[in-house]
Formats: sequence, structure tokens, C-alpha cells
Amino acid sequence: MTSLSDIVGEKIVIVPAAPDGRLRRSDVKMFEVLFQHLLDVYFYVKDNDGNWISCNACCLEILNFSQVSDVIGKNEDDFFPYKIALEIRREDRNILAYGQSVLNRIEIIPNAFGDLMWVQTNKLPIYDMNGNVIGIIGVTRPISNMEDLPQEFELFSETVAFIRANLANTIKVTDLANVMKLSENQFRRKFKQEFGVTPQQFVLRARLQAAGHLLRSGTEPIAIIALESGFSDQSYFTRQFKQFFGETPLQYRRRWINN
Repeated sequence: MTSLSDIVGEKIVIVPAAPDGRLRRSDVKMFEVLFQHLLDVYFYVKDNDGNWISCNACCLEILNFSQVSDVIGKNEDDFFPYKIALEIRREDRNILAYGQSVLNRIEIIPNAFGDLMWVQTNKLPIYDMNGNVIGIIGVTRPISNMEDLPQEFELFSETVAFIRANLANTIKVTDLANVMKLSENQFRRKFKQEFGVTPQQFVLRARLQAAGHLLRSGTEPIAIIALESGFSDQSYFTRQFKQFFGETPLQYRRRWINN
């Protein structure tokens, strides 16, 4: 697999056209044109405040917007669940403050249909001629062939597929461990080591993200969506949803309808 750093070299240097030295969409138009017709790559650029200034059509689809102007000036709070937005902002601050790149990171995110998918993510700082970080460029590529996964993650491909196929059902850690033919303790340890969360936390997040997709794209009652996402207790669902997304399911649905 080729990382973005192999393509562009050690640094991306851009001279902003505006007198104030701030990065704008016109400054990165060449990247936007390059990635616009790549239908299997999510591309975006942010300025030094972490606000989006550019992306491609594939990225617009997963964000549920129709044109680039819809995302300009927005940030993670406008797109992602509260907890995920916090994680992204924390990472972006490190990139903007210290120039720390994220290269070839393997992770799992929901696609435009709410399904979990494996992706490879690269995020690099953009510099001006004086060596100041003035933005971030990011490229995320879905991994469709499980053979392209690093070995440590390939071991979990069947486990993730099992979770994706059984979100509406009871998922026990013992079931997941059996998929990998490991003891429950071994599985818990390996899973936490690779994903940074426990299996239960991972399943909960997957269910909440699936519920978020259903709330954005459908008209089913919230109680039905809770059941379809694996929550038999609606009050528990509402509590967990608000903790993750920062608002209740009803507030979340209304916000998306009004967008």
C-alpha cells in the first residue's frame, strides 16, 4: 500500500493567495481536482482553525451533503458524533501545533449507509514558505480486500463482519472470541490492544452509529430504530445516544431534517 507521504514527499508547502496568509479553497484547488473523480477515496482539507475548506464528492456523500460549499467553514461538530468529534479535534490540534502526521492508520468507520468498513487513513500538515503549519490534508481509503489488511488487523476481519451482521442481536464477548478461536480473556486483551477500546465499547459504538444513520435517513419511530440497532431498552438507548452524540435521538433527527 502506498501512503500519501510517498507521493508528495516529506512536506506539502502551499503559498496562500490571500494577504492574511490563511488557507482557502482556491489554494488547494489542484488537490480537489485530483481527488474529485476518485470514487473510492475520501479527501478533505482543513485550515489552521480545523475548519473544512475542501473535499471531494466521495467525502460529501458520507457527510450527507451535495456540494463543497456546504462544508466550507464547518468542523467536526457539524458532521460527527460528539465523542468522535472530540477525538478528531484532539488529533488535529497535534498536527497543527507540532506537525505530527498520521500515516497508514488502519481504522473502522461507518460508511454512507451506516455499515462498518475498514479504511486506511493519512493526515498530513500543510506548511507555508516560512515553515508554519497552515492546514491539514487528509485522505482515507476504504480497504475492500481483507488481504490488504496488516496481519494484526486481518485476524479481526471475521469478528468485525460478525458484529456488523448481528447488531440487532445479542452479541456476547464469548461469541466474538469463538470466531477467532481464542479464550475470552485472550480475545479481550488482543482486541483492546489493537482497537484501543474493549469489545463491548466497540459494539456499543457500532450500534449507536448505525442508529444515527437510521435517524438521519429514515422515518421509523425511535423505538423501532432502537430495536433494529440492538437496544431492547429505549431509555438506555436514549441515555447512551445522548452521551455519544451530545443530543437525544429526537434532537439529532430534528437537526438533520432541518439541515
